[in-house]
Amino acid sequence: MQTMRHNGLMKKSIYGVMLSLSLLLMHGCSNVPGLTGVTDNSAMPGDASIQQANALFKQGKKREAAASYFNAASAYPSPQRERVILQAAEITASIGDADLTNSYLARAPLNTLNGENQGRHAYVSALLALQQKNPDLALRLLPTDMNALSPALREKVQNIRNRAQSSGGKPANAVKVQAAMIPTSVNRVAVLLPQSGALGGVSQDIIQGIQAARSGMGGSTSVNLYDVSAGGRLLNIKRPCRKVQT
Repeated sequence: MQTMRHNGLMKKSIYGVMLSLSLLLMHGCSNVPGLTGVTDNSAMPGDASIQQANALFKQGKKREAAASYFNAASAYPSPQRERVILQAAEITASIGDADLTNSYLARAPLNTLNGENQGRHAYVSALLALQQKNPDLALRLLPTDMNALSPALREKVQNIRNRAQSSGGKPANAVKVQAAMIPTSVNRVAVLLPQSGALGGVSQDIIQGIQAARSGMGGSTSVNLYDVSAGGRLLNIKRPCRKVQT
């Protein structure tokens, strides 16, 4: 009987320790105080200065709200700081103020961002392009990895895509490459592009443009694609990785 009671107490103690550890880990992994959101450390802060900017925005005072967000950004560490700056840039982009938007974006350079902030930077740039009546550029600037975005930002990106396409914008892979890029006075052309890594997707867009240009020209030029590394090193000079077909 005493043994059963002892085992019961041991189980309760172990459960209590596990529960305490779980709460401690949850507290340690949560966002810093004052932040809304659960897991994204680039979520918008929710303290008094941000609430003031929110209020200005709701009152229709967009320029004042953007300035308020931007001024408040310096109080936060990265990546919250960049998130607040991008909020200011989104507002100025929505009213077509290119100079102010670009000055804000310069304070949150794309190459220093990651995660949702990177996608938001691309979205703001696309929004500005659309406001400046350039739907083609807007479509090219939009983030392509929708899975990396929050549902709210994903909805915004899709809205810009729909608006740009409704305005006659063409997707990036549908924009024709200038005919001068594909000489017609030669029979064979070598194209050196990286097929993997960060630039792999860009290379595919270029190849699709070449295909469109060749089809439109109706020429018989043979285009061989050679894979190069990120540093520009040719991986296989003897044999092309594939031929570009029309």
